[in-house]
Amino acid sequence: DSDLSISYTFDWLKNVRTIGENAFRAYTGNYESEVKSLFLYEDEDPNYVATLVDYPYPFTNMVKIPKLTAAETIGARAFFFQAAIDSIEFGKSLRTVGDSAFMYCLSATTLRFPATLESIGVQAFFANASVLDVTFEAGTTGVDIGTWAFAFCSGLSQVVFNGAEPPTIGLNVFNNELGEDDLGNDVDLFNEFRIYVPAGSEETFRTRCTA
Repeated sequence: DSDLSISYTFDWLKNVRTIGENAFRAYTGNYESEVKSLFLYEDEDPNYVATLVDYPYPFTNMVKIPKLTAAETIGARAFFFQAAIDSIEFGKSLRTVGDSAFMYCLSATTLRFPATLESIGVQAFFANASVLDVTFEAGTTGVDIGTWAFAFCSGLSQVVFNGAEPPTIGLNVFNNELGEDDLGNDVDLFNEFRIYVPAGSEETFRTRCTA
């Protein structure tokens, strides 16, 4: 029974440095996971890799995960379609977020990235409909943000870059389509969307960022 997945607790994830590809991917079961291991207990070993157990049902009921304090690398599709996760928080060590890592995580409202960040993959946060704001902390430099990384985040109203050096941005990173109001009229969902950058660096960001 796939409901068995709700019995797992994930507090131990705060100690994990590398979260593997497809680690907690919903909808497909775990057969694409490269390593069949899942640690369901508290441990301080900083080298654990989170991947799925040899278990035929998908983790479709994740609601809460701890702040990913130790995470440096989050693999492609690691939390794909975990629609109910209500909060996504990163520690100060995060370097890479893989392609589609948090695609269709529909419930988290805020994303904040540390100065250690190097890259965000293609469609990494695609269709995170409840996300209202995205912040890149001071010290982030030259982050590579993949195509469609934050596309179709229909609630997104602002992105704040606190680092002086602009990111390298792929196509349609913040793209969104027109929605409809109650009368069926087209509404520009990004009408109030704003990007904030450090004072004095506006032209540099405007030149480099082609989203």
